[in-house]
Amino acid sequence: MKMQQSLLLVSPQMQQLTKYPIKISFVIHPDRTDTYDAFQLQIYSLGQQEGIATKKSVSTTVEPAKIEVEKGDITKQPVDVIIGSSSSENLKQILLEAEGKEVENAYDEEAKNNPPSSIISTLSGQLPGKRIFFLKWEPNTNPETLKQSIIDLIWNVIQNTTSYKFTSIAFLAIGCGEHACPVHIVVKTMVKEMKQQIQNRNLSWSIKFIIEPNQDNVYDEFCTQLLLSNQEPIDYQLPSTWQTSKEDTMRFTVPKNTDEYKSIFISFDETMKKIYQEIIKIERIQNERWTAYGVGVYFSSSVVYSHAFTRSNANRERCMFVSRVLIGKITLENRSMKSRPLGFDSTTDGYHIFVTYHDAQTYAEYLITYR
Repeated sequence: MKMQQSLLLVSPQMQQLTKYPIKISFVIHPDRTDTYDAFQLQIYSLGQQEGIATKKSVSTTVEPAKIEVEKGDITKQPVDVIIGSSSSENLKQILLEAEGKEVENAYDEEAKNNPPSSIISTLSGQLPGKRIFFLKWEPNTNPETLKQSIIDLIWNVIQNTTSYKFTSIAFLAIGCGEHACPVHIVVKTMVKEMKQQIQNRNLSWSIKFIIEPNQDNVYDEFCTQLLLSNQEPIDYQLPSTWQTSKEDTMRFTVPKNTDEYKSIFISFDETMKKIYQEIIKIERIQNERWTAYGVGVYFSSSVVYSHAFTRSNANRERCMFVSRVLIGKITLENRSMKSRPLGFDSTTDGYHIFVTYHDAQTYAEYLITYR
């Protein structure tokens, strides 16, 4: 159902509510989530205009997850993990005091021993749930930098939540309190990025954005962004070397007489001479949704070094990926790191090893089978 159609149905009924003490229900088929969202948005928007009290929570389904916006107390949320920001002193103190002295001491100890870490994870103490994630995040007056910092924060939350095998999260509106960041930028970016992560990773999670009772403008913006469709079309082209397949095949053998094959072969052969006997095949990986999970994924620009980590099968065959890696801004690694330091995209040993922490930074382009 179009947004305009839902408006035509909802508007007259909302006017009746201002005149008579009646209850009106719209029954939506369970499969029509788009129609449900359109009705919710119109009911909420018109309710604000007419001065009709609406409920303190709004939710929508982003298959296979559920996202909810609620006015409430972050310390009362029965979720696996509550997300806090170490840069927000007010929020940090609220959470630490609610957790109890033992957890507060653990936080202080971790912050002292590992200051570069972008996240401090503590037990939930006296709070419901399992853990609290305090993420290092700083506001910025530049809109694009602010957006990117929120995207990085959401990604960091997803990675750490996945590593703990949690399935429910509660956020506050990061930056909309004491930092006074532009509400529309923060909220739109948080909601949009969370929806995209859910769909890209197929996460069956429950996500709650908890808004303080006095933040009406923040709550209104979250409700609007949550119920609006923000899936913008992506304009991109697949590589010219990719082949079509009716069977949804992801691995294609590259013919030996092509420039594509020769470019991979020459790079491999130059370094691996006298170490290998032959390349059996080179396969192109055609996967539009390549995803690498983990605390950190290691890559090396040295073929010989990577060869040392391969294992041969019964036929003495070994395999090695040729990957595209976007390293961005790098800093020297520390083996205790579980996520990239704030302000950097990747870490390195200073020579040939690079460690990435974001699944969008890497793509396994080819698979070489050799002996």
